[in-house]
Order: sequence, then C-alpha cells, then structure tokens
Amino acid sequence: MTSKGPVVGETRNVSDEGAFICCKENVSPEARCRLFIMVPDRKPLVVPVEICWSNPYGSEFDATPCGVGVRFSGMSAADRRGIVAAMKEELLEEETD
Repeated sequence: MTSKGPVVGETRNVSDEGAFICCKENVSPEARCRLFIMVPDRKPLVVPVEICWSNPYGSEFDATPCGVGVRFSGMSAADRRGIVAAMKEELLEEETD
C-alpha cells in the first residue's frame, strides 16, 4: 500500500533483507509503504518496507522485469526470518504442484 493507493504485484525474489516485487506501477524510490504478503492458509503478512529502486520499463520477459526492490524496515530479525520461511515454503509448494 503506497500513499497513492494499492499496487498489485508478485514476489519474485525474497531474502531476510528485502524482496523484488514484479509490478507495472512506477513507485518512487525511498518511498515508505506497507507490503501485504498473501500466503495461502494464513493471514496476510503486513510488512513495513522502503522502496530501494524502481524499474517501470522492463517486461516479464526481460532479464530485469518491471518492478521494485524493497527493503524490510522496522522488523526484528526473527520476523524477517519468518517471512523468508513462509515465502520459501509457498514457492516450494508451487514447484511441486
């Protein structure tokens, strides 16, 4: 959720420091917002983030698709590890389906 409203995207890469979100909207770097991570069978994870960079010009077929790089902010190390674990679990389930 940005100051301009919601931006819908797909998490393509996640670490304990941040994530790459594939989306078509141009979000200003250094903007602070809330990231809602939807994980099946769980409540949405609400994560405060800072936009590190934005690339609104790529496509999903480019080596660098359009999207934003975010840094998790204001979170404990345990919460960061929990997000990574939840996302990796979901990605593994998608690969086996």
